Order: sequence, then structure tokens, then C-alpha cells
Amino acid sequence: MHGQIDRILSDLANAQGGLERIRNTPLPMQFSALPRALVNVFCIVLPLSMVQTLEWITPLGSSLVGILFLVLDKSASDLQEPFSGTPHALPMATMARTIEIDVVQPTGLPLAPPITATDGIQPEIQHCLPYGPDCVLEDRPRNLWYKVWL
Repeated sequence: MHGQIDRILSDLANAQGGLERIRNTPLPMQFSALPRALVNVFCIVLPLSMVQTLEWITPLGSSLVGILFLVLDKSASDLQEPFSGTPHALPMATMARTIEIDVVQPTGLPLAPPITATDGIQPEIQHCLPYGPDCVLEDRPRNLWYKVWL
């Protein structure tokens, strides 16, 4: 039994260390600036290259293709930081609460309610101090209000 607990704790520590390395690894500026510059140049040059084939529909066709590339660039820049507060970030509070419930459940102690992410976005969470019923609301990125038990 103790060996199994020790192995599980070791696996959790290794996973946490891997996530911290991912979070603390700096990305070179080229990974964000160069694609953005190339997408902007592509969007400027695109209508010039399409005018022969599309003729009067060129503004519509080049706009659709340009918007597609701009959206892909924005998604890529959001995914560069998986632990930030953007809608594309990982729902860390949901995952942490699930792990907490799984760890505490065998002990028979009271469990905190699970947090369910809707479409990958964490719901409203409230910061409550353990000393009393007063809660402090905090505005985080994405303009969402969180309720997290401290």
C-alpha cells in the first residue's frame, strides 16, 4: 500500500515538474513575430495575385482567405501559452478539482463540488477566505469572475 502511494506521489511530482518546464520555457520572438509579419504580407499581396482569376470577386475571395490566415495566426499565438487566462488555455481549476476529489474521496472527508468546464472554458469561481463568509471577487483575464476556495 505504501509503495503504491509513493509511486503515485512520484508520478504526480514528475508530471508537475514537466508542466512547470513547459510553462517556464521561453519562446523565441521569431515564433510569434515572424508568422504575424508573413501573414500580414500575405494578406496584402493576396488580392494582387487573385485579380486575374477572380476579377470582380477578388475583394470577397481575398478577404475570406485573409481572414482564415489571420484567425489561424491568432489561434497559434493563443496556444503559445497554455496556462494563461485566455479561452484557449487549459481549464486548470477543473483538472485540479478533479484530482483533488479523486485523492480525498478514499479518506471519507467532505468533498468540494466539482468544477465543470463548458466548451473548455472554466465557469465562475469565487475566492473565499476560510476565516469567514465574506468572499473577495477578483477579475481575471477573459473578463470572467472566478470562485475558488483558498
